[in-house]
Amino acid sequence: MSIPLSPLAEILGDAAERGASSVLFLAGNPPCIRIGRKLQPPLAEPNLTFHDTEAIVHQLTDGAQLTMLHTNDNYEMPFNIAGVTGMVTIFYSQGAHSLVFYLDPVHEPPVIENLPPDPGDPSPNE
Repeated sequence: MSIPLSPLAEILGDAAERGASSVLFLAGNPPCIRIGRKLQPPLAEPNLTFHDTEAIVHQLTDGAQLTMLHTNDNYEMPFNIAGVTGMVTIFYSQGAHSLVFYLDPVHEPPVIENLPPDPGDPSPNE
């Protein structure tokens, strides 16, 4: 089961909407999210294979980043996938790539930011 970038974006988007702090992609397990300190039921079936997690790593990284990963056995980098942002840690676990996406908190803008401008206020260009 290869996870192309669009399903990855769907999983990260769903996790962000649910208030997840992290999303785990570990070979031998289905993708799952952490909300607060608790792991939630799996997001998808079946279990990810070595090839699945390797494909995700190759989609997210370039040659230099892969070299750093192979040299240090782990690599951290920021991500922005379909508007979901944060940091991803890529590492080796039990002979396979594993990824943990740490999501930036999603916040709703205050109501004042969503209001139209007051017609009585001078424009910022004046």
